Amino acid sequence: MGAIGIEQATVALHRHQKCRDPKAAGRGASLWEVHGESPVVIVVLGILPRHQKYHLCDPHNAVQNMLLAAHALGLGTCWVGVRDTPMEDKFRDILGVPRDLRVVCAFPVGHPAETAKSSREPLEKIVSYERYRG
Repeated sequence: MGAIGIEQATVALHRHQKCRDPKAAGRGASLWEVHGESPVVIVVLGILPRHQKYHLCDPHNAVQNMLLAAHALGLGTCWVGVRDTPMEDKFRDILGVPRDLRVVCAFPVGHPAETAKSSREPLEKIVSYERYRG
């Protein structure tokens, strides 16, 4: 449920070869390199006409849940922002996304070829308790 009680996101699951074809990528070749070998790419759309203020919040919340679910299932993902990049129109054209929707992001889902190593800071360095300590 969205912030104002209305779903603000929709998802397109696709295995469309053109979405993974570097020749179709043009200037966004690195995006296609990320998606290239994945069996499926999830494309998340924001529904702009429903609410101007929240059409981007709910899609990002939905993506976070999908990324966590994929990780729990042992699947690999790589979130890639698409909105306001040259790739938004490419996704729009390939998938037939109407102009009143925004292509917010896309991410491949599949079994990872290698195990990623985390470079995260320990919580003690990034979390402040009771008062911000910078």
